[in-house]
Amino acid sequence: MPTRAGSWSNGLVQLLLLANTAVMLFPIAIMFLSAFKTNAEIYADPFAPPASFTFDNLRQVWEQTSFPRYLANSLFVTGLSLAVILVFGTMAAYALARYAFPGCDAIYLFFLAGLMLPLKLAVIPLFVQLKALGLIDSRLGLVCVYAAAGLPSTVFIL
Repeated sequence: MPTRAGSWSNGLVQLLLLANTAVMLFPIAIMFLSAFKTNAEIYADPFAPPASFTFDNLRQVWEQTSFPRYLANSLFVTGLSLAVILVFGTMAAYALARYAFPGCDAIYLFFLAGLMLPLKLAVIPLFVQLKALGLIDSRLGLVCVYAAAGLPSTVFIL
């Protein structure tokens, strides 16, 4: 049975987490509501809800920019990167967790090093390697970079 002091501290933690959530979601809510305002409304009172909901801003972005292409590129790169990370990360984590083989610890430490070393150290060698492979300015090159950056944490967590 929880003590009264434990309940109070648990409640305080929950209250702090809710306050943190509100602080983090507030700018996103303002951005979302601003999409439905006119420019005059945004400049007059940026934090107020829209006086009348208008879809003109969304229509302009969709028709006058390359937003559909950017969205498709983002979905493709994110989806493919996530698939690669999940497939290879799951297989690597399972093998490292379930099987004892020579070099198992070294491979695990290799993945941990990927978490400990900042990505800034690898930017120039990564660029050179992508250039040699002909993957500069390609979505496949971006997928490779994202997958390589996400694999260490995936293997560690799984």
